[in-house]
Amino acid sequence: MPGLADAAIMPFVRQFAAVDHDWFEAQPLPHLKAWLAHHLASDLFASIMYRTAPWSPGDRPLIVDGAGQPDRQAFQAD
Repeated sequence: MPGLADAAIMPFVRQFAAVDHDWFEAQPLPHLKAWLAHHLASDLFASIMYRTAPWSPGDRPLIVDGAGQPDRQAFQAD
């Protein structure tokens, strides 16, 4: 069962794996790779790490409603 330590270290392991994917895949760390894959495939990760288009000047602000869903319509700019 994932715990606080998993949540704390996962972003760092994810970043290391992404920066040099070939190096990471070449490492003899099957348990770490499975652990990372499990977290990346989780519903929790998908709900908090959604992708949005990059913001550009003139775009409406992106409001995150706390449920993990962005809402560009919630903010009415003058």
